[in-house]
Amino acid sequence: MQANRLSDQIQFATNIGAAVSKGIEFEIAARPFRGLGLFLNGSFNDSEVTELTDAEAAMSGAEKGIQLASPHFQGSATARYDFAMSAKTDAFVSANVAHVGKFPGLFPNVPGSPDLINPTYDFTDAYTVVNLVAGADFGAFRATAYIENLFDSKKITYVHPEAFLDGRYARLRPMTFGLRLGYDF
Repeated sequence: MQANRLSDQIQFATNIGAAVSKGIEFEIAARPFRGLGLFLNGSFNDSEVTELTDAEAAMSGAEKGIQLASPHFQGSATARYDFAMSAKTDAFVSANVAHVGKFPGLFPNVPGSPDLINPTYDFTDAYTVVNLVAGADFGAFRATAYIENLFDSKKITYVHPEAFLDGRYARLRPMTFGLRLGYDF
């Protein structure tokens, strides 16, 4: 993590105190009938700073008990149906919904100035994104159409610790659609 020397505010990378991360991950897959696949995965995570000296707090801007930069919950669900369009053509359609919870982009205090609230302290947004894909294999030739971020969400996915105006925020890529073509030689 980034810290600042108290003597001259020069930045350096270091470890501080201790942190605990507890959680559970899960993945479930089902095939209720031929061609249909249902998939669910996710994780619950509780991570926080558990030990911190006054000097470490001053250098890093951290506070004991503060959430680390990871969401409490993230997960996705996918449904995919594979089928034959003809004797020589296989096809599929798929839908995916993914959710990521909000989390802090950095520690709440200014590194090197522990009594000053960091003006760039901020959280990412919780967001949900939907993606659709359909494709077919025509022997050696493949075509796949896709739509990513179907509802054109502009949620913040990353907060950079520097104050570069709006450029310090990374956002979901806008709704994107296209066609991928492939050929096996």
